[in-house]
Amino acid sequence: MYKGAFRAMSPLTKVVWRKITSAQAALHVSLHLYNQLAFSRVSADTATASRTQEPTRLDTYAI
Repeated sequence: MYKGAFRAMSPLTKVVWRKITSAQAALHVSLHLYNQLAFSRVSADTATASRTQEPTRLDTYAI
């Protein structure tokens, strides 16, 4: 959004806009961290399984 549109907003609209954009940023960061954690767990399971020749948790649920 360009600055002219933000300046034209009412004070209440500016507050709501800032709350929405900060919530979006927080959600984006938390989803990114969750995905990183999930990926590292899958990688750890796969590495363990390749060493021990046991099925991974993902292989257990495969159809």
